[in-house]
Amino acid sequence: IYGRLTAAAVLAYKTRREIINRRYQSQADDIVGTATMAALDAEARQSDLGPLTVSVFGDRPRRPGIAPSSRSFFKLAAAADPGVAGAKRQDLLFSTKFTRWAPGVIGTLHCSQTGGSSLAVCTNEPDPSRDTTAPNHRIAFLSDITGGSAPPTAGLADGGSILLTHDPHVMRLTTFHPGDASITVTRLNTVRILLVEVRQDAKGPVPGMALTKLTAKSKFFSAHRDEGGEPDPGGIGSGRPVNPRRGGRLVNFGGDTETPEFEDYEIDLDHSQGVRGGFRPWDFDFGDARTFIASKSASHITMRGTPLTAAFIRAIRRIAQPGCRFTFSGHVQFLAAIRSSLPGRELEPPILDREFVLLAWELA
Repeated sequence: IYGRLTAAAVLAYKTRREIINRRYQSQADDIVGTATMAALDAEARQSDLGPLTVSVFGDRPRRPGIAPSSRSFFKLAAAADPGVAGAKRQDLLFSTKFTRWAPGVIGTLHCSQTGGSSLAVCTNEPDPSRDTTAPNHRIAFLSDITGGSAPPTAGLADGGSILLTHDPHVMRLTTFHPGDASITVTRLNTVRILLVEVRQDAKGPVPGMALTKLTAKSKFFSAHRDEGGEPDPGGIGSGRPVNPRRGGRLVNFGGDTETPEFEDYEIDLDHSQGVRGGFRPWDFDFGDARTFIASKSASHITMRGTPLTAAFIRAIRRIAQPGCRFTFSGHVQFLAAIRSSLPGRELEPPILDREFVLLAWELA
């Protein structure tokens, strides 16, 4: 008997799945036609499948027990979308994996038990190191291997979406810039979420011999080429620290392979790309204790040619040990900010050269 209740159930089923003949309809009806039967058959086949699995190849292990820094971690409840195949929120089966990647690499995503009609969507997330509402770089992009063609790109923030018409279905995951992304694979009421962290690992100290030749009128800064100073094949010039204060980490904020013995770091992911190529690690990367700079762990911090913004000042205050030395080579406009925002004392009179200053400072 095809009565009122059956017709209402058919209409609800077709409405949730948007089964509409666009040639002559603008909304679903309560008729069981070929499209409705095809959808019922496909879902019946999928109901007999095993668990939907998502495997990644090419990532690097995360240290167990460390919370991810991805903002996506706090959005898992929203990922249980009640609109997925018309399921109620409490009926959804979803699970999450965390995976960590280096920037600028290609990996593989392998989905099985897809039923031939699952969907994979890659979404680039806002930068967790900055107070932004949208990604300002393409972080990760999903492209098709099994199907043989890549989806169109909609813009820098687009991560790609692929209909998984094969079982298994293999895709390519390309990482571009440090940041966060999420990959959501859905099959009926099953959701698999892969939270992707793209991060540059700590690179360790810049190689090379320690700098020893001092510029005129200073006990803390290197000489430049015109003074017969240190070898300078990169044309970096003066302003690098000599005889650093040891006992903790030696950190170069915003620098790029310019100072031997110092580790190059950045305070956000947006500016992590270096002038000479490659990427710098993030000082607050608490997703990996090997990269994270612990508070009060630096004995010498240096900056050269980088604007001393409020964000840099916060980072310096966080990682500096008592008595940490801060050597700054940059625009003279930041001299007042150092004196007012970094409690401490001058180790020698500032060296002024037109619009630029060399300042050696000891933090209290």
